[in-house]
Amino acid sequence: LQLSELRLLPRAAMREMAVYSLRIQAFFLSGIVNLQADTFIIGAVLPIRYVGLFGIGSSVVNQVKTVATNVSGPIVSRLTNTLGAAGESAALVEYQRLQRIWAVWTTGYVCVAVGAVGCCIHAWLGSRFTPAAIVATVLLAGWGVNLLTIPLGLFLQAIGRPEIQLRYGLLSAAL
Repeated sequence: LQLSELRLLPRAAMREMAVYSLRIQAFFLSGIVNLQADTFIIGAVLPIRYVGLFGIGSSVVNQVKTVATNVSGPIVSRLTNTLGAAGESAALVEYQRLQRIWAVWTTGYVCVAVGAVGCCIHAWLGSRFTPAAIVATVLLAGWGVNLLTIPLGLFLQAIGRPEIQLRYGLLSAAL
């Protein structure tokens, strides 16, 4: 391969990739907007001390979420490999199989995390931070429901339909 043989993708392909990318990034941006809106509302309604307590609770939840979402890499690899090798119907069957496994695993994970997070914050920071422990417990319980949708979002990305995932993200942020 010579340097002179390298070319950019055709404009149509670049445009398609850009639109796909923007939809994926907008979905993840909706999560950031959601968190910042929560922080703003708390700061507007409650004394500023509670913004810090909310920050502690949401940071702990973010770390717990990261453990679970790190498993998404192998899931998307499996889905895209199946899609490329056997088509969309085979990828759908594989998604359904992975979703069943994911639902069992994450339900157990979230139940343990919800039960343990308050005790962990108390052990780490002391009983003065009980509001942060409550925030973390509530956010984890709500996020646990949201966690069940990760394989679906990965399937939608794999088949090239991130706009559906974006709509879900925007609806979630609005709620």
